[in-house]
Amino acid sequence: MMEAAQGPADGEAYVRRCLTMEYAETAENRTFASDPAFADVLTALNTQRYAEAIASGQELLPRFADFDLPYKWVASAYRATQQWPSARSVLLTGLTRSRRKSLLLTDLGETDWQSGNLASAVYWWSQAVHCLARNPVDATAFLLLGSVAGGLGLTATEAVFLDRADSLRAGRVRLDPATAGRLAALARANDTEPVRRVLDGLRFGYLAPPQAAPPPAGPTVRPVAATAQPPAPQPALEPRTRKHGKGVMIGAVAGLAVIAVALGIAMSSRDQGGTASSAPVLTATPSPSDSPSHEASGEAPRVTAVPAQTAAVYGAHVGTCWNPAFDMVDCSAEHQFEVYGIGALTGTSRPSNSELEAVAAQFCAAALPGYVGKPEAKAPQNAQFWTPDVEGWESGDRSIVCLVESNPMVKGSLKDR
Repeated sequence: MMEAAQGPADGEAYVRRCLTMEYAETAENRTFASDPAFADVLTALNTQRYAEAIASGQELLPRFADFDLPYKWVASAYRATQQWPSARSVLLTGLTRSRRKSLLLTDLGETDWQSGNLASAVYWWSQAVHCLARNPVDATAFLLLGSVAGGLGLTATEAVFLDRADSLRAGRVRLDPATAGRLAALARANDTEPVRRVLDGLRFGYLAPPQAAPPPAGPTVRPVAATAQPPAPQPALEPRTRKHGKGVMIGAVAGLAVIAVALGIAMSSRDQGGTASSAPVLTATPSPSDSPSHEASGEAPRVTAVPAQTAAVYGAHVGTCWNPAFDMVDCSAEHQFEVYGIGALTGTSRPSNSELEAVAAQFCAAALPGYVGKPEAKAPQNAQFWTPDVEGWESGDRSIVCLVESNPMVKGSLKDR
């Protein structure tokens, strides 16, 4: 079993391994919906019952030994509970058995950077790039490497990685701000010449030459920044779809986004200064134009949004405040973001972006009065929400995160204004 390169201390050997393809990618046609047995682990992940998700996922591995997604799901549950060695072990096992490697390579990188090992993460993402050059099914590795390059001040290299991510689908593809900010900060704290050389080597080896042929067409994946504004009677909330968590995630994959590590702590509704349970259940009906196929009966499944207290993808709970670097801070200190509501979506098929945004907009508008303790409260103009992209949905992410972004930064909670 191949382990990651040891890192910049090895200098030339590290760079050489990162820039040499060490895994063979094979196309994979199976999806999260290919077998009814997948429902148990995805439901457990979706409802943050991680021990149950691990147990259900482990039962699947012998039956689907050459399928990458069950390994991803189990590893995501381990990461959500910060069991890094177990997550890494599952992914490495999947790497030796699965037909498709790129998604597991990307997740290995996410596991290592979340545990503080940037050099190892860059190695895994480099290997993912090698595989994606032949089977371009996911944008995540390019987005992550772009954030590393941005953190190191390599703006031209960052732009090339992000351009490649955008080329995998129509529209602009980006990581959620929290993930991008934390990764850029780790890159700045671990700036080494070998890592810079690897980024430049990938850029000029795969991405930069104008004469290079474009990669073969792959499936549409990971919309991480929606453009349509959701209809809502309250002031418009800025719609955002996001990555995967890390999202199963949960960090994200041929139609999958990784559910990232859960760093937040569940809080009771009493701790929130309001009753999150007062938010109504909202529904949306999937549209065949941009949703996965419905059941053979032809009846479109309904999607509902119900209150929750934590969102594994962002390590957030209701009442979380972040500074611009996406460090969690007390809301009494200067901060840029405050989470005032979290919802859990249920349903089999993802609705269209516009329908999902409508549900999220209504959910977040309804969540605000309970959070601030004022029945007449309406969403401020700087309110926004994050919802799962297609990739995240297919891997089990069902979180809605309702938040306010303040520029300039503010002190004090929404509840005190």
